Amino acid sequence: LHEAVRLQAVLQDLTREQRAPEEPPQRRAPEAAAERLALHEAYLLQLLTENSRLRQRSQS
Repeated sequence: LHEAVRLQAVLQDLTREQRAPEEPPQRRAPEAAAERLALHEAYLLQLLTENSRLRQRSQS
């Protein structure tokens, strides 16, 4: 349950960030965006993995 709540919060942060007003040009560089996206993806993957592991443990 905690993982699902955290995952929801991360997804909300991501959508909020996408709707955020334009950043100054130096922070809007494609490399910075790609790096942030990669970090978000890694974090989400980590949460999903942890979540499924916890689910399997609770079912057994």
